[in-house]
Amino acid sequence: MPSSLGVSVVVLKNESVLLILRGDFPVWGLPGGAVESGESVAEAAIREVREETGLDIRLIRLVGIYFRPQGVEGHHQALFTAEVSGGETKPDGFETLKVEWFPLDHLPERLLGYHRLSIHDAFQVGPAVVRSLNIFPTFSRFTRQEIYTLRDQGKLDFQAVYSELCAPIEESHIKNGLG
Repeated sequence: MPSSLGVSVVVLKNESVLLILRGDFPVWGLPGGAVESGESVAEAAIREVREETGLDIRLIRLVGIYFRPQGVEGHHQALFTAEVSGGETKPDGFETLKVEWFPLDHLPERLLGYHRLSIHDAFQVGPAVVRSLNIFPTFSRFTRQEIYTLRDQGKLDFQAVYSELCAPIEESHIKNGLG
């Protein structure tokens, strides 16, 4: 099965970052999602932010490419920084329950761990990063739909879910570079 391709966006305003409270699991994360057929990663980034937050953005730079190799298929994620060019924050009520700005020194505790790393990377000076992340050992055994089914059947320990999803990424789980 081929790898999937997605985008995430660090939207910046006055030393704050825009985060969404996800609808599938109530954790905070960056806006983003899958690249659709025939769509560029830049177009997907702009569309996903608009769909999930109500905001129009202007992409500033490509921060990096991240690969999560575990599971049935690998997943590539392009990370951009952006600034707001229009619109008003409005969660879609399905994928996004809340849209809020957080100061960089007061990010929420229940923030996806790899998004915390992404935010850090967005503020580094230099060329785009390339990282392979060996994370989510529990979830990598399941497809996204299987996880949702377990959730809906009440068969998930949400404290364990939050502990795994929101844990800081350990250096030993990051492989940097192109090689």
